[in-house]
Amino acid sequence: MQEQRNELAVADITEKNAVSLTHNEILEYFSSLLFSPALPFGMPDCIKDNPEAKRIEQAMLEFREALKMAREGDFSYKITAKGFIGGTLKGLQANLNHMTWLTRCVADGDLEQRMDFIGEFSSAFNSMTERLSFA
Repeated sequence: MQEQRNELAVADITEKNAVSLTHNEILEYFSSLLFSPALPFGMPDCIKDNPEAKRIEQAMLEFREALKMAREGDFSYKITAKGFIGGTLKGLQANLNHMTWLTRCVADGDLEQRMDFIGEFSSAFNSMTERLSFA
């Protein structure tokens, strides 16, 4: 009887360790997607067939690529992800594209252009165009 209880206890501990290892593997994977410059090798087998895990992975990969391109001055990446982060990135991307357009207009001599959507940068831009128009 005691031997059977010991076997059950060992089986329970082994199962808990396996679940813990699986959770750690999943956390490590998504953590590396967020924080590591290098992409992880692949999604853990235990969640490869999970549609929600795939959706999260796809969004994170998309965010990584869009941000990498933006860091290099390219705002052309088409963000398809929905939700708060996707929408925020789309808005930032649109603002940066509009800033580029406004700057080109000023470079072409249109000193009437004004910006009102990027806080302190808008103030600096507007001050610059006002000073240029009086020069």
